[in-house]
Amino acid sequence: VAQVGEETFADFEEALEAAKARGEDLVILETLNIGEKPTINIEGVNITGEVNPLFKINEGYLTVEGNGTISAPNGDAFSVLGNYGADYETVAINSGLKIGADVKVIARDNCIYLKGNAAKADIYGSLTSTKKGCAVIQGNGNKESGKTVINIYDGASVVHNDGDVGIYHPQPGKLNVYGGTIKGATGIEMRAGELLVEGGTIIGTSVPVEVTPNGNGSTSYGAGIAVAQHTTKLETKVVVNGGTVQGYSALYQSNPEKNDAESIAKISIEVNDGKFETINEGTVVVYCENNTEFIYGGTFNKDVEEIYLVEDVTSEKDSNGNYVVGTRYNVVIKETTNGTVASSVQTALEGEKVKLTIAEAAGYELGKLTVLNADN
Repeated sequence: VAQVGEETFADFEEALEAAKARGEDLVILETLNIGEKPTINIEGVNITGEVNPLFKINEGYLTVEGNGTISAPNGDAFSVLGNYGADYETVAINSGLKIGADVKVIARDNCIYLKGNAAKADIYGSLTSTKKGCAVIQGNGNKESGKTVINIYDGASVVHNDGDVGIYHPQPGKLNVYGGTIKGATGIEMRAGELLVEGGTIIGTSVPVEVTPNGNGSTSYGAGIAVAQHTTKLETKVVVNGGTVQGYSALYQSNPEKNDAESIAKISIEVNDGKFETINEGTVVVYCENNTEFIYGGTFNKDVEEIYLVEDVTSEKDSNGNYVVGTRYNVVIKETTNGTVASSVQTALEGEKVKLTIAEAAGYELGKLTVLNADN
């Protein structure tokens, strides 16, 4: 199944140990099928091979760790397969993959391809794809693929080097971004499923934003996060609670497939916080063809249209030239005795600094100052 130098091996682990001992590359000769829960440490080893994919995970969970490199010059590095048999709707196969913090994966096509019911990927390391037409991490939009979970953690790097999408998500699964960097022509394209952004940086590099109908692949280039419901017309949900999103447009929702109103109603977007920035001379930081009243908070380097703001929130320019969106609250000073308290402002956004000036009456010192939030 593998070769080190001139020697071939029937066992991958033996080949891996030989590569470490000799300081030579390990070449995979046949796709390695993972059906259990092994951990492989590739410290100091370069693993490559012409087979496609290098690793196929089916009814197993593979953990890769160590400071080494896995290169797939002829296709995908990893295929993670849940259940896509006749009983896919009722039986979940929790196949999974963990890429450790020091691991580097380079693939011509997809670094990670997920398909089937309940496939999973946990990413802490570095993933790079080099071929246009393939995302770094890619799901499958067919009916068998669902309940997938992709987690991107602090320190992770998901980068496309040839003008395609960082993460392409057409399946009814969950994509959670807790940290790291995701970068491509579009950072993330959501065509179905749920996206939760809690941290990290998501970057779309193409100029300008271009959207083209496509029933079998990505549609949107130039956005940090693109939302473009698939021809499958499945529920699509995006929640941003933090992180930084950049692109010619940072957030861009469109309907390239001209789906009907009932289908488009399945799209929901909620922006609670985070930084949204246009780059490459883009002028529209947020654009949504179909959604309105979904921004509750956040910081934007260009002002956002009022139709995107929920009721009772404002967009106000700060001293750095950014627009801060949030609810403006009244600053109320309750009656005091033996002294006074004065506020520098009458209203303030959540998180905004308020200066209080306290003056004690003669013979008195401040005993206690209580600050209550809006709910009190």
